Amino acid sequence: VAIERNREVLARRHDELASHGAPRRRAGTFMSPKPRRAKSDAMFRKRSCLRRCAGIWSDRRCTRRNLCLTVAAMSFICVAWLFAALILEFNLQGPLQEGYQRDGRFKSGLRPRNIIFMVSDGFGISGATLARMYKTHLAANLTGQQIPMPPAATLHLDEFVTGHAHTYSASSLVTDSAAGATAWACGLKTNNHMVAVDPVSRQPCGTLFEAGKRAGMVTGVAVTSSVTDATPASFTTHARQRNLEYSIALQYAINRTADVILGGGAQFFTPEALGRITEGSAHSPAYHVVHDSASLAGATQAPLIGLFAADDMPWEIDRDASSTPSLTQMATKAVSLLSARSKASGDKGFFLLVEGSKIDKAAHPNDAAAFLREVLAYDEAVGAMLSFAKSDGETLVISTSDHETGGLSLGRGVLRVAADAGPSAAADLDAQFDEAPLRSQSLLGESRGQMDSPYEYAVSVLGRVCKSSEAMVAEALAKCGFPSAGTLSASQTTRNALLTALEETLHKAGLSSPLMLHERNFLSRVVQQYDSLGGYGLRRAIGAIVSARAHLGWTTYGHTGTDVMLHAYGPGSEQLRGSMENIDIGKAIAAMMGWDLAELTSQIGRPAFAEQDLRGRYAAFANWD
Repeated sequence: VAIERNREVLARRHDELASHGAPRRRAGTFMSPKPRRAKSDAMFRKRSCLRRCAGIWSDRRCTRRNLCLTVAAMSFICVAWLFAALILEFNLQGPLQEGYQRDGRFKSGLRPRNIIFMVSDGFGISGATLARMYKTHLAANLTGQQIPMPPAATLHLDEFVTGHAHTYSASSLVTDSAAGATAWACGLKTNNHMVAVDPVSRQPCGTLFEAGKRAGMVTGVAVTSSVTDATPASFTTHARQRNLEYSIALQYAINRTADVILGGGAQFFTPEALGRITEGSAHSPAYHVVHDSASLAGATQAPLIGLFAADDMPWEIDRDASSTPSLTQMATKAVSLLSARSKASGDKGFFLLVEGSKIDKAAHPNDAAAFLREVLAYDEAVGAMLSFAKSDGETLVISTSDHETGGLSLGRGVLRVAADAGPSAAADLDAQFDEAPLRSQSLLGESRGQMDSPYEYAVSVLGRVCKSSEAMVAEALAKCGFPSAGTLSASQTTRNALLTALEETLHKAGLSSPLMLHERNFLSRVVQQYDSLGGYGLRRAIGAIVSARAHLGWTTYGHTGTDVMLHAYGPGSEQLRGSMENIDIGKAIAAMMGWDLAELTSQIGRPAFAEQDLRGRYAAFANWD
């Protein structure tokens, strides 16, 4: 534009000079011979002055200088814009990266010293909403749905949501916990039921815990399941089948991939495994052993093992705080012991796995009341770990789930039947409407005007229930004099006694009103099938009744294939954002820590198997051939 403007001005100047007798420039040139200036000509002097003021000169050097100045100015403008863009990006990047890092006590992009990997097994976004609204109602001391609703309370999990993760495994669109945990621990997709094993070679794959130990970190697990369950096992051991739990316990003792081991599973630690754990050596000191809340609180150093139950730990809703520690207590003690041990052994940091294992185990029988308490207990542990990370400044906290369990829905249709309906109504329901959650029954109920589908769910119902379905079934069976497993007498009197005991137990546990006819009919049918369904079938029946009262729906007694939430706080958390494959979470951790899991895999060898598994149900999997 500047060049064209110069062309036009110079052309006009030459026209003016020509009108005063000056020679005209040749076409296509930028200059002309210097004209003889008629100093007496006032018009020429005036226009010459204006031209000089406008910065336009007629000689070649001035024209080139004008062009150079134009190019320089435009270059300066481009550089200025680029610099401004960089400043803007820098200023925006901080708030974006630290949008879930509210205290700003760590610097993004740095490698964390410590890693706390938290797993909410079987937890989906509906569970988060349920827990949040329960906290809201609890805080407001409400007894039911109120409109307008009070402001929703927040979960600790709400503070650092960064994205979501995909959960499918190498063998199925719906994963199990073994494949889900292996995806993080090894950074690869494996088949369902495999524990830290490559699905192609069927050989062990290197895990983050093993890499951390080789880098000088100390490690630990704190879970509410057995410590031999799929998730903790996938970080610390290797097996082709997750049910080889005696072998997993033995590998804990031999490999010592965890300096702190807290959870359940005492029955799987044979005398051989316990002997290896409690016998120390110059390079591997003996583990201190604790058995209850008091001894855990008094523990002062690692290595430490605490096995607080024969299998899984008690439900949070049933837990006796005097004897059994909570997930928060176990995680907090683990952090304290691992931090001290790290500082005493090179200060390379620690890697801790914390799992709210029984969220999943409550969702399987659709036990909504137990499920809710497990979610709240997990969220409390998340708050404790976040608090440590904020004060420490060098700790990365990650929380995610291996999969969702149960297909929980908040709001559902329920049968509209009065508790005092007549015999004909009872008989009618007995024929077609045994259990409202099934869609076919709901559809038929709507066609006959027997369904209600209000836009609500009642968390207050769950708040009144004070026992897990497992505890209710055990109490009812004990009241009738029957064991929790086995078959019942064929006597109808015996089955009727169990039905009555279940009704009384439900009412005692917090169900506010007696069973309605369709609820009793449904429970009666399950009791009749006890020989095939067992106590677990009774737990599912209780879960269905309580969930219907709360207007909560479930789609399955198993896992679902939906995405799960991802949370990250601390140094390195900027690499865990958006929509991610679950394997990329493990890969990101390995990359930021400088660990080569592929190289580690080639150095693992052949982990041991326990004698109990070599002759047990899953003996075919107890080999590396």
